[in-house]
Amino acid sequence: MITAAIAAASFLLQQQPTKSCPIGLALGIGNGQGEEAFMGALREQIRLGVPQLNISIKWQDLENDQPFSLKPVQDQLGLAKFIGADVHVTFTGINTSTKSMPPDLGTLPLGDAQLQRRWEEALLKVVKALPPNVKSLALGNEVDVYFNDHKDEIPAWNDMMKTSRALLRGAGFTAPIGVITTYDGAKRHPELVKQLQQPWDVYMTTYYPLDQSFTVLPTSEVPSHFKTIDTLAGNKPIYVTEFGCPASEVNKSSEDIQAAFVDASFAEIKKRPNIKLASYFLQADFSDQMVDVFEYYYKIKDDRFRAYLSSLGLHRADGKPRKALSNFKKNLSAWLTEIE
Repeated sequence: MITAAIAAASFLLQQQPTKSCPIGLALGIGNGQGEEAFMGALREQIRLGVPQLNISIKWQDLENDQPFSLKPVQDQLGLAKFIGADVHVTFTGINTSTKSMPPDLGTLPLGDAQLQRRWEEALLKVVKALPPNVKSLALGNEVDVYFNDHKDEIPAWNDMMKTSRALLRGAGFTAPIGVITTYDGAKRHPELVKQLQQPWDVYMTTYYPLDQSFTVLPTSEVPSHFKTIDTLAGNKPIYVTEFGCPASEVNKSSEDIQAAFVDASFAEIKKRPNIKLASYFLQADFSDQMVDVFEYYYKIKDDRFRAYLSSLGLHRADGKPRKALSNFKKNLSAWLTEIE
């Protein structure tokens, strides 16, 4: 389906956005299904000139109940090529609060020799499938959430990550490598995040302006949030793999607040040439069915959590644009025009 969609509109590949802007936009199709929904989302990214795309691949999706397959990787790389964006890749064995590993490995400790061997084999296969111009690779997403509840596994994880980095460098992979932690975790558990980030030469984080109850913090605090990220990163290049703000009143937010967050975040990102990626999350709200899946996956049943997941998009799930879309367009267009 995706392959056909790419072939059907290959003429759009002629539009090549500038590569000097770190802004990305996480692909979202709302309630849409099928080829046309993908095409509509891709066309919008091309019209916007989005220069970066962060693609996420779960290890379990490559070898679940079937033999190892690179098709999920190839499909997402095809989307990035179609858009004409620079590619950033997240490959997860740990994804937020859970392991995203093949079922036969998920119950094994991280120090298990079989688990580590299979991880290294999968990692090398994924990296060999990546284009030579890939801009970064993350080896876990929001891993501090998992390790806050499994602190005894951190030494084995860090050893595994150090081995992975050496393996990739030995295989000739030269792009920046790191792991993603959360802004909230860095505030609440700074020593934990420091321990997880210590092995890496880059600082990768997600950022949402929320407190622990999924209530949106005042937009006036956004500059101080980015200063905190500066402090956490030190002299390391920064990759903000997700940043976004819900629009739901349940989260004490609104379309106006979400739009103001877009303006404030762009202003802070532009001040910081050490930010190499800042990917806005999300292009369109998740469908109700997807939110159901996330509630089950993360084992969180909370109206505020659901409202947060259901209102992150620049578009509503039904395709209707939110005010933040206009702000995103305006800010991105101005930035791209400045650096032409």
